[in-house]
Amino acid sequence: MTYDGGRSPRHQSNRSTIYALSRGVFDRESLKAALKSYQYKSPNLSLFERLWLDEFWNRVPEWCYPLWLAPNLITFTGFCCITVASMIQLHYSRNLATGLPGWWFPLAAFCLFAYQTLDGSDGKQARRTKSGSALGELFDHGVDALVTSLVFGLSMTVTGFGMDHIMAFWGLFFTQSAFYFSNLTLLHFEKQEFNNIDCQEVQVVLQLALLLTWWCPSCSSTSITLPSVLSSLLHALPVSFLAEWGPSSDLEPNSFRVQGLLLLPALVAMCCNNINAAAKILSLYRHSSWELPERLRVGQGLRGLAKQCTTFGVHGVLSFVAWRLACDAEHPGTNTILAYFIVSTYAFGDLMNHALVTRVGQLTFPAFYTNRGAWVLLVFCVSVSVDLGWKGLGWVVALGAVAVHTQYSVMMASTIANLLEVNIFTIRKATRQADQETNQQLNIL
Repeated sequence: MTYDGGRSPRHQSNRSTIYALSRGVFDRESLKAALKSYQYKSPNLSLFERLWLDEFWNRVPEWCYPLWLAPNLITFTGFCCITVASMIQLHYSRNLATGLPGWWFPLAAFCLFAYQTLDGSDGKQARRTKSGSALGELFDHGVDALVTSLVFGLSMTVTGFGMDHIMAFWGLFFTQSAFYFSNLTLLHFEKQEFNNIDCQEVQVVLQLALLLTWWCPSCSSTSITLPSVLSSLLHALPVSFLAEWGPSSDLEPNSFRVQGLLLLPALVAMCCNNINAAAKILSLYRHSSWELPERLRVGQGLRGLAKQCTTFGVHGVLSFVAWRLACDAEHPGTNTILAYFIVSTYAFGDLMNHALVTRVGQLTFPAFYTNRGAWVLLVFCVSVSVDLGWKGLGWVVALGAVAVHTQYSVMMASTIANLLEVNIFTIRKATRQADQETNQQLNIL
């Protein structure tokens, strides 16, 4: 029996398989066997992790966490921290960039620091309490998939671009794609690879930028003069990119506001990281054919890679159409562009959850026409383009996107927890007792 790049090895069609997965109907014994056989391989460390973050995260469990504290609860607490900052941002700002009170900036910086610390130390607590499992990795990366977009939303207050600006859309898209392709390297190589400048470095810089914006609100709008060579390259960009941050006047063609210069290099870096990840995966299969040998797992191989890229490509196209329609359909009091941000965040989170389950649970990866996140984006496009006399349909779809993602996450988490005989947010008593006995023996020695 061979696997065909993400297609189920069973006789079910791809569409019926995905439908079954969404309802929690699948071969539980096969899923259990895949979960039991899964082995986590630690990724390489990025620059800041090597310098101090990894050592700091190793110390946090010893300083702060009791042995009964479950790693998944630590992960979820970090998600709640980011959610609090994002909900306040959504409440005060109509475009994620303006209208925020001064006290929000240090609060957001603290919430981001708390999330980063909790996210970095949950795995250390899992090893400390010997409670690590495939569920923990799925939960951790599933939360990260949502936080990736939410953290980008926080950065909009620093760059000054609202979600209705084209650079904000591309920033959100490349942020999602960077996370997606990073996890594809994990799917195909069975080990995640990080660049020297990666997500941890971005989070540290953003924390400092939020504090700097709080201390000096005018910093991001300050203009600086660039050398002629760099200025000519920027002038080659479309006019829509230069709007709001380009030359302050015709007399100063080489003068650009800092806010755009903060985001543009980040977009270029994320694009390069995506290309680098894709090149690494393609190099793995440079001598392979489209037919997959038995040694490859579900989702691996050229056919699997093509399917994954196509599905994400459709997600990207629908995201752009939804963003464009949300900008055009903006009405006072509705903030449709914020509804789009929520829809995009949770549609991407749902897509990533399926990719994670494909890797860990060996369940089929959805084709673009069965991707529930794509359908949510499509429904959003229809809701904001059809005039039914009520302009709040986009928010109904946004709440639906949250509900759809939450339903799938809860269903899969509960199923996997039952199959592995673990709890989601607590450490089972037997595990705690065994760990305590081990610690007592070590203290005696």
